Amino acid sequence: MKTFLKDKSLVMAEMREELFSHFSQKSIEEAVVRPLIEAKGIKKTPNDLITETLLGVLSKTETYNVITTLLELEKKVRHDPELLASMKDPSFNVHRTIAMSICNMYGGGASSLFGFVDCKFRFFFPNKRPKSFLSKGICALVASTATVIISDKVKEDYTERNLELLASRGVTLDDLVDLVDGLRRPYNPHMERKLSEDNVRGVLKKQQVYHAIQLAIKVDIAVERGNSILNMSILSAMTKGCSAWTSRWLRAFRCSTVRSP
Repeated sequence: MKTFLKDKSLVMAEMREELFSHFSQKSIEEAVVRPLIEAKGIKKTPNDLITETLLGVLSKTETYNVITTLLELEKKVRHDPELLASMKDPSFNVHRTIAMSICNMYGGGASSLFGFVDCKFRFFFPNKRPKSFLSKGICALVASTATVIISDKVKEDYTERNLELLASRGVTLDDLVDLVDGLRRPYNPHMERKLSEDNVRGVLKKQQVYHAIQLAIKVDIAVERGNSILNMSILSAMTKGCSAWTSRWLRAFRCSTVRSP
């Protein structure tokens, strides 16, 4: 596992280096600004935030898989006349479909911005070919990065409310950080504890987590009062319509309460 984690960081760095040799990091970050201004009216976005968000998107395993695939196809197309000919066909959408896998992680907003960036690709990158495999990947990166920035601007931060709910059940931020840090430490002994805290806070700021904690606490309280709410048919009815994440949270709480003395 130690070797795997080390290798992962190295291969991610290699992927970024190869990517930025085709499209500079600066040019991609400048392209992110365009849809923020033109499509969403967000005129001022700190450069540091754009850099951090872009690198965050690039750190995803799915992004790695897509970008490396597009990079390989970009190399292959130079020596494959059939593949090159197929790309000139107006109905050819394989490179677009592959690239869109990145946007799919960030919802419909990223998919919409992909179309915006794709249409204006020549405007963003005047010296690049808009129909190449890698160009579509760049469109997806720009769209996904812009979507994350937009989402962070419009979403309310639920961190403090989630911490208050957890505190009502005797759970503190340090407790959560200890759990996360303890799971990671055997595989990455030199990791800073602050990284685990940042990751925990990143989860706690989400509204979905707030609703999940609320519901899980109500189930926990009901169990303590001897309520028959844990009857599977009732629990199934309660969780119908809840997100898969919430359902997993409920099942975890059910298991913990059943096992408690």
